[in-house]
Order: sequence, then C-alpha cells, then structure tokens
Amino acid sequence: MQITGNHQMARITVYRRLGHNGVYARRPVRCVPPTATHCRLRLTWSRERALWTPQQWSCVMFSDESRFSLQSDSRRTLIWRVPGTRYHQENAIEQHRYGGAVKLV
Repeated sequence: MQITGNHQMARITVYRRLGHNGVYARRPVRCVPPTATHCRLRLTWSRERALWTPQQWSCVMFSDESRFSLQSDSRRTLIWRVPGTRYHQENAIEQHRYGGAVKLV
C-alpha cells in the first residue's frame, strides 16, 4: 500500500487502523433483487394471512430444505463496513438466481 511519497505501510497496519475506527472486513450479503411484481405478490400474500389463527397456520407445512448451487463460487469477496450495517443495500451483492445445477438438501 502506498502513502504519499515513497513510504510503505503494512497491510496489517491498515487493517488495525480501520478496526480502531469500527470498520471491519466482512463478506457481503448476497441477495436476489426483488422485482416490482415479486414485491406486490409478497405483500398480497402476507395481507391475506395477517389475521390467520394458530389453527389455520397448523395446516401449513414449513420446509427446512436448503438450496445449494453446484456452480463454483469462492465467496472470498470482502467489503469494509461498520457493525450493524450488514443488510444495507450498499453492502449487498446482487445475484439474479442460482446459476448452473442446484441440489435441494
């Protein structure tokens, strides 16, 4: 890393200084950007079920399946952010869908 002139600064020094100011390297959140139609449908779905009783919810089956992409993704990208800003839009990487083959587990 270059500072003014020919002075060098070690990478660990930069990390330490940023850490003292509350900025840390973290992986960004990955999200699929919602379309206007998707937002409208989610809102409609939630409004229809807002006043459901526990008995009505007992008829719903929730799944704990996870979806994994079989395509290579190293997830080694890091961003610098302050604590409490994980879900801010500027700290997210948009992905448009699972590419390649997927596996439900």
